[in-house]
Amino acid sequence: MTPTTHTKVGVASRPDGSFPPQNLRRQRRPVWEGECSDVNFLRLNEVLRSYGGLLPMEELRALCHVSNPGFGLAESVMRGDVFTLEWRHRTWVPCFQFMGANWKLCQRVLSITAEMRPTIDGEDLALWFIEHSPWLRGATPLSLVYSETERVRQAARIDRFAISH
Repeated sequence: MTPTTHTKVGVASRPDGSFPPQNLRRQRRPVWEGECSDVNFLRLNEVLRSYGGLLPMEELRALCHVSNPGFGLAESVMRGDVFTLEWRHRTWVPCFQFMGANWKLCQRVLSITAEMRPTIDGEDLALWFIEHSPWLRGATPLSLVYSETERVRQAARIDRFAISH
């Protein structure tokens, strides 16, 4: 089987005509590769720690079952409401997608992930949230998602357009 490759994130110029930092330009990788690299996973784990961290899907499923019995985590993942990433043959969930001890979906995050989901996978979506954005004056989308949701959604639209064209 010959792997096909795709560009993980496109490159668009900033409003001033300059280009974003090199870290926003992803290298190509085989689509079937699938797993998050150790470097990316450890970086995500470190940054996301203050936003609830990353939890293995099995542990989060158990927590959700106890705190919010009516919530179907697997169904939410299948619908695309919750994004995940793969690392070392396990499925991991960035917890900033949830609010409070009852693990309800955060509608602000959901509205932004809905903008990006058609164009990038879970790993790149998680990385997008923690990388500094020229559209947000150098802030990370995650740092503004709760306070300036509409600005972050606009940045997501711009990046989605840049990726898909």
